[in-house]
Parts: sequence; structure tokens; C-alpha cells
Amino acid sequence: MQWYEAEVRDLVSRLAAQSIPSPVVFYGSSTIRLWTHLAADLRSDRIVNAGFGGSTLEACLYFFDRVVTPLRPASLILYAGDNDLGDGRSPAQVLDYLPQDVTRSR
Repeated sequence: MQWYEAEVRDLVSRLAAQSIPSPVVFYGSSTIRLWTHLAADLRSDRIVNAGFGGSTLEACLYFFDRVVTPLRPASLILYAGDNDLGDGRSPAQVLDYLPQDVTRSR
């Protein structure tokens, strides 16, 4: 997880400066991070982009309490898993992380 640390530290700092009550948080890999006009595209001022590049479901779980929990989201949109597959994990291994992420978001 060290590979993500600098980007996650910057992300947490940027998100702490935002003050959006009960946001809709988009969390996951660079597909989210690189969506630069996410809130405008979806016409909502409640959207928070919490993507970090190259993230896996495992990384999303690992950093969840640092990135997502402080935002106290009303909703969470999670996009990750393709990088896990690209790293050689099987679909079953990738899915093993999903229930943990879903449980934490409740």
C-alpha cells in the first residue's frame, strides 16, 4: 500500500478542505480520479471525487477509514477492481474484497 501513500495523503488533505454535508462520494481508481468535471457533469454540488490512481479494491479497503469515513457520505459510488485483475488476481479474489467495502459503507 506504500505505493499509494503520497497520493492518498494529498487526497485526504484536499478532501478535508471541502465542506459538503452528506456528500455523494465517488471512490476508486483513476477512472474516478481523472473525471475532472464529475460534479458538473452530474449537475450536483454534493458530489465528492475521492479517486486515487491505480487503486485496487484491496487499496480501497485499506484506505477507506482515512479517505471515506471522515466525509460521512450519504451515498458511496465505488469503482475499482479492474486494476486487481490487471495485477493477476482472479475474479473470485477480487470479489473477496467487495463485501468488506460494502459492509464498511453502511
